[in-house]
Amino acid sequence: MTEAEILKSTYLDKMTVFRPKKTKVDGETIFLKGKKGCKVYENEPCSLSIKSISQLSDKGAFYTSASEYKIFASPDIEIKANDTVVVMRGNTSYEMIAGESFLYPESHIEVKLKREERA
Repeated sequence: MTEAEILKSTYLDKMTVFRPKKTKVDGETIFLKGKKGCKVYENEPCSLSIKSISQLSDKGAFYTSASEYKIFASPDIEIKANDTVVVMRGNTSYEMIAGESFLYPESHIEVKLKREERA
C-alpha cells in the first residue's frame, strides 16, 4: 500500500470541486463561478481542517465573517486557485474558495481555502 493510499483511507470528508467556466451571454463573455461553474470532481475523499476562525465584522447593514480552512486530498486531485470547493462533513456543508495549493507527489495535496459569510 502506498503512502497516498494509506492517507486516503483516513479521509472522512467528501468534496465536490467546481471550476470557473467561461461562457457567452448576450454576446458578452463572462465567467460562471461557484456551483454554476464546471464540476471537475464529485464526492472525492478529503480531510477538512480549520486554520482560523474570524470574528464578525460590522459592515454597516450586515455582518461578515471570513474563516480559513485547509483540505488534504489525494495527490492525483488538481485544485486550482479560485475553484469552488464544497466539503461535506457529516450533514454539514462548507462552501469555500480555493487559494494556493501545495502538492506532495508521493502522499497528498494541501489546499488553502477561504469561507466568507454574511450575517
